[in-house]
Amino acid sequence: MNYNFNFNTFAENIVPTKHRLPKMLAWFYAIVKPLQWLRDWFFDYTVDGLIYDNFDIATNYTVGTVVKNFYLNAGTFEGNGDLAIYICVQNTTGETCDNTDFWYKICDDSIGLSKYNLIDSKVILLEWALNNVFNTTQIPLTFRQPATGLRSDIYIETKTVQNPFFVGYIEAESGSAVYENGEAIDFVGNENPTAAGVPFDYIVWVPQNLYDGMDAMSASTDIAKTQVSKIVDKFNLGGMKYDVQPY
Repeated sequence: MNYNFNFNTFAENIVPTKHRLPKMLAWFYAIVKPLQWLRDWFFDYTVDGLIYDNFDIATNYTVGTVVKNFYLNAGTFEGNGDLAIYICVQNTTGETCDNTDFWYKICDDSIGLSKYNLIDSKVILLEWALNNVFNTTQIPLTFRQPATGLRSDIYIETKTVQNPFFVGYIEAESGSAVYENGEAIDFVGNENPTAAGVPFDYIVWVPQNLYDGMDAMSASTDIAKTQVSKIVDKFNLGGMKYDVQPY
C-alpha cells in the first residue's frame, strides 16, 4: 500500500546528510510522531490484528508493548477480557488492561481487517476468528478447514428453524394467524421466551474446560456466552438466532 510506510524513515531521508545528528533526528521524529502513530494504529493494529500475544498477568510489560486482552490464569478467566488490543503506556506487572493508568485501548476488534479478506465464507471465518481469539497457552484451540473432515475446537452447528415466522407474547393485542384445519402452527411460532423449544439458526459449541474457565469469573453471570457473543455478533446476520453451549 502506498500509505504503509515508516514516517521516521521518511523524516531521516528529507534531512540533509550532514545534519543527520541525533538531536536533529529526534526533533524530526517528534514532528512526524502523530503521523507515525496513525500509521501504526491502522496498519499494525487495526489491519493486522491477531499477531499480538494474549495478556499475561505475570509478565513484566514495558512501554509500547501491545497485547490482546484475553487470558486464562490456571484455567480460570480473569481480568477485563474485552478481547480488544491494548498498548502499554507505563511499565507494569500485574495491572490488567482495564487500568487506564497503564494501558491504552487501541482498537476494539482484535481479529484484524486483513483476516476478513483471507476467508470469504462467514461460517469458516467465524470459526477461525473464535478459535484464534480465545486461543491460550493453557487451553490451546485449533481451527480446521472443513476439507480435513475434522471440526474445529470451537465449531458451529447449523440448525433447522422449524417455524419460519414468529409472533410475540400471548396477549389480547398480539397478532394472530388463521388457517384452515389448524395448520397455522406450520407457519407461525411462539416467540414467548418462557415457551419451550424456541429454535435457533445455529449453535456455537465451545470446549467445556474453556467454557467453565470463563464462567468461573462469576457465579451469577454467564461470562462465557457474553464473551463468545462479542465475536459472534460481529458476524451474525440480522434476524438470525443463535446460542452458545459447552460440549
